[in-house]
Amino acid sequence: MNILLSGIPVVSTKSNGGRDFWYSSYNSIICEDSPESVAEAVRFFIENPRDGEKIRADHIVLARQQREVFIRVLQAVFERYGIQEDARSYFQKHFFHKMISVDTPQFDRIL
Repeated sequence: MNILLSGIPVVSTKSNGGRDFWYSSYNSIICEDSPESVAEAVRFFIENPRDGEKIRADHIVLARQQREVFIRVLQAVFERYGIQEDARSYFQKHFFHKMISVDTPQFDRIL
């Protein structure tokens, strides 16, 4: 949820996709999928502003936790198939954070 990285609270409707993993009572409201419910949730955040730095920091903690889960699963896959590679090193070597600030896009690294 890149919007949480921006420190903006989320108003969402119910979903089956798992995005609610990223939501807390502080950073989001899950409401009914009606214009009235969405408007009410938005009004709540307007009247009860949130600390954007806290939203961002909390999201980064969750993202790091999920990255650790991914690395553990990747290591298990490597071991299962006899791949002699350390998953953490492999990840650090091949992961490119697409949200890094640069003056010009580095399409050769992104694509």
